Amino acid sequence: MKKSFTVIVLLLLSSSIFAKKVKFAVNMTPVYALGDSVHAAGIHIYGNFQGAAGYPFDWDPGSTTMVRDNADTLLYSIVVDIPAFHVYEYRFINGDQAYEVEFVPMESRVNGNFDDNRWLYVDSLANDTTFIGILPYSANAPEGLTLVRFKVNMNNETVNPDGVHIAGSFQGWNPASARMGEVIEMTGIY
Repeated sequence: MKKSFTVIVLLLLSSSIFAKKVKFAVNMTPVYALGDSVHAAGIHIYGNFQGAAGYPFDWDPGSTTMVRDNADTLLYSIVVDIPAFHVYEYRFINGDQAYEVEFVPMESRVNGNFDDNRWLYVDSLANDTTFIGILPYSANAPEGLTLVRFKVNMNNETVNPDGVHIAGSFQGWNPASARMGEVIEMTGIY
């Protein structure tokens, strides 16, 4: 019994060592622009990060409620602790049922046509919060910014174990700071 308890404690501690705070945020103004409103059940987010963040299981549409930032805005957010160095897929929900999920535009989808989830690669253990900005519900980029998607075909190349990176003026020409996803492409909002 004592050994089991020790193993459980060590597992919990080791998983928290590799955790990173990630803030998800959504602007529900586009919903109102279409003549709809925020659902009485609230705004939720679901994805393959939920189990790692301590929720009952992944892809549970009603368990991860987002909080309204201020009473006079339509901005909702949540901060979770999830392991770094993983690709996470997610979607916002106007309500608490999977059929109330947002329509994710093609440019923001994991693999374009076939996987219609948003995605995020958490690439750091730095003691800060990863935040990609406030995304408009069913749209691509925060107000005033443009979504840019970089793709590279590595089928005939040997990929370094450190992964494939991209550098440019949009990120300070740092060849180590922008790692591209393995199956998915690097998407940035600039």
